[in-house]
Amino acid sequence: RNATVLMTRDGDYFISLQGRADFANSRRADLFVSVHINSFRPSSSGTETFFYTGHSAAFAREVHNELSKATGLPNRGVTQARFYVVRKTWMPSILTETAFISNPREEAKLMDPNFRERVAKG
Repeated sequence: RNATVLMTRDGDYFISLQGRADFANSRRADLFVSVHINSFRPSSSGTETFFYTGHSAAFAREVHNELSKATGLPNRGVTQARFYVVRKTWMPSILTETAFISNPREEAKLMDPNFRERVAKG
């Protein structure tokens, strides 16, 4: 759809939270999506999305709706939160938690390339 996607990283290495925000801000991105995998208790389950400012709320709801459908996991909703990357980026910004790696059933899904592809499309 004529979108240019810029990835903050292309491998499994750490970039500071400030580095992630700086990356998006310096490139004057239109939108910022921070994709995460949650961890808590083995019984924890589901997909959730966070935003900080009101100008990100509709974006968060729209992405979360599609992500929740794509995962088929319990819908934990959309919540306002003060996560660094959604506070320090200048554009509409969200942080998604796809599934719980601490939940063995969801961890198995995360290991499945087909599930990851569905999540990416969602």
